[in-house]
Amino acid sequence: MATSITTSLGLEHMANNLAEDYTLDDDINISGDSDWTPVGSSTTPFTGSLIGSMDGDLPKYYIIGLTISSYNSYLGLFGYLSSADVKHIGFSDVSITIRYNNTFVGTVAGYATDSNIWRVYIDGEIVINGSGTKSDIGGIVGKEVDCSIWLNTITIAMSLKYNYSNVGGIVGRADDGYISTCNSYITINTTNDSGSNVIGGVAGLSYECNISKTKCVGSITASECDYVGGIIGFGATTVDSAGKLSNNGFYGIIEAHDYVGGVAGCITKTHLYFNYVLCGIIAHNYVGGLIGFYTGGVSCTVQYNFVAGSLDGNLYVSGMVGRINQTGISLSKCVSGIKFIDGATGNINRMFQYNTAGIYASDCYAWVEMRLNGSTVTSSDDTDVNGKDLATDDFWTDDQVFSTSFYAITLTWSATSFDISDNKYYKLPMNDDYDDFIDKMLEMDVAVFILPYIYPYEL
Repeated sequence: MATSITTSLGLEHMANNLAEDYTLDDDINISGDSDWTPVGSSTTPFTGSLIGSMDGDLPKYYIIGLTISSYNSYLGLFGYLSSADVKHIGFSDVSITIRYNNTFVGTVAGYATDSNIWRVYIDGEIVINGSGTKSDIGGIVGKEVDCSIWLNTITIAMSLKYNYSNVGGIVGRADDGYISTCNSYITINTTNDSGSNVIGGVAGLSYECNISKTKCVGSITASECDYVGGIIGFGATTVDSAGKLSNNGFYGIIEAHDYVGGVAGCITKTHLYFNYVLCGIIAHNYVGGLIGFYTGGVSCTVQYNFVAGSLDGNLYVSGMVGRINQTGISLSKCVSGIKFIDGATGNINRMFQYNTAGIYASDCYAWVEMRLNGSTVTSSDDTDVNGKDLATDDFWTDDQVFSTSFYAITLTWSATSFDISDNKYYKLPMNDDYDDFIDKMLEMDVAVFILPYIYPYEL
């Protein structure tokens, strides 16, 4: 029979029997504990369960005021989960501050393997400060290995400073396993850092993890950071059938450095199906509405994806994939509606830019409006279309068909933007041209999935 927990002392006593099953049967306020000691460690993990109950769609009971301020690793309510269950638990007023050489940090657990984390609701903040290297930091779990993370909702503010990597709104690093039907409401801000940080609205680094039906809403401000995406920062797999991103959505704003995408900053082999992006992105190089940079060399399928918003970058800026660097990727039935704004200066492409043969593309559509201060625009998929300069208005004509089955249609964009003060983040167009936009999607069967999401999420 499970042990009932109704007090803060009961929570602490979980450390005395790490294989026990527990139930959360009351709200517990632990805000008076200025530095919570995580339950379980890498040598003695928690292998039991902590199960609450639901009141409709929300947890009935909450853990209030979880506070951690530490120089250690394996930080969270649990330090390390192994074959454990955490379900139907709410967390409010979470505050985690990490300072030096911290690895594996999350609200529920720093590290979790072969565990289930279901229907957890979190509201809080994570602050990364101080010197040293800090990695695998997530709103729910720092690093998961072969876990099921399902139907969770998190509202998290992350403030990142100095050396860190693999940071995600839900999971810092996801190895194998599944993340499904989750909602991530994020505000991520970074200062005084640069380099390969790997930041994602859902997961920082995804290695052969399947992420599906998950929505991320919010902003990532990481102007000096590389590998930044609305869903994942970097996706990798060595197995063709592993590592899928499907039916995910990102609504928001990203400001980063290189390798930046509305879904993924960079992928190797990871497959993308039915993802949708409504966003504004400002970055430097390798900027894509869907993927910033692809490098793989084996079969990778990108199908039925939808992107709308604005892009601002220097080099290799494209409506769908900023730069394709190796063979093996196949794009089909994707829609891109993009406004390229004034900062975009070179290698600007409707759908993608590539430096290798062996790219397969069909039935993709691009709606584009260019605002490039007269700079020359190149297009790798067909550089000499009817002898017209791609930067001129007479090129963007209705139903212009390219040799690779691409279409480009001029669109009049709405004046409404995510950030009216600098007019950089444009929402979807709301005008007469929209009917043609929908017609094209219906022709390619994308609208069945996309139509519920075509109106911008109000941030």
